[in-house]
Amino acid sequence: MAPEIHNILEVFERMSLDDKAYLTFSNEENMQVCLSYHKQTDQRNWSIWFSVNEEASRQTISVNHLQSVLKAFKVHEELFITEISGLLLLQTAFADEFIRQMVELFGNEKVQKSILATQNFMDELSIQMRRYILELDGENTAKRKNKKTFKIVK
Repeated sequence: MAPEIHNILEVFERMSLDDKAYLTFSNEENMQVCLSYHKQTDQRNWSIWFSVNEEASRQTISVNHLQSVLKAFKVHEELFITEISGLLLLQTAFADEFIRQMVELFGNEKVQKSILATQNFMDELSIQMRRYILELDGENTAKRKNKKTFKIVK
């Protein structure tokens, strides 16, 4: 069963080892649709266009609009999910091979300790981030409660 588009896009943008990716699809009307991913700081990481007329059709969008734009370009969602999944699974294979090479170089115990230390760090970071967000929410709630409202009288 293929993952849902929102899940795979969230994982792709967060975990992909690539800062750039390029895909092409044939849409329902047999037109070539090009899609590129380029990690940006402004969250507008995706561009899509028809290959026959890039200048007129090119759109640069955020992940939030990608699903609806794929529909507008008549690209099958399942095909898109398959292609993005393929990129992530290819990266998984490279990561697996990297770990095997590191085990050969440093030994299993050192690699396992390193992975465990990283997992513990990420878990602690996640806990701290949740606490920080809850603190900010609490402060914002307190500020809203303490805000005085003024009524303008004419």
